[in-house]
Amino acid sequence: MKTKLQEWPEGTQDYVNHRILKDYIQSLAKNTGVEESTIFGAKVTTVKKEGKTWTLVYETLRKRVLAGESYVLAHKLVRLNHSPKDEI
Repeated sequence: MKTKLQEWPEGTQDYVNHRILKDYIQSLAKNTGVEESTIFGAKVTTVKKEGKTWTLVYETLRKRVLAGESYVLAHKLVRLNHSPKDEI
């Protein structure tokens, strides 16, 4: 993973473990001002566009501390309207 938004910390190896990658992504979100609108640990289950409307469905997971099992904590549906000025 490479982005122009934030350099990797000095001395970071080419291949890193999950914790280092997680820390980098969370730091990137904070430093670019999107941390408050970011949901870490969410699993996107559906993304589709119908006309100018995007539909996004995601789940968030939580682990049970004692059993180490995961279960669905929340299931959310988000609809966003898309206009031509939003084109990249």
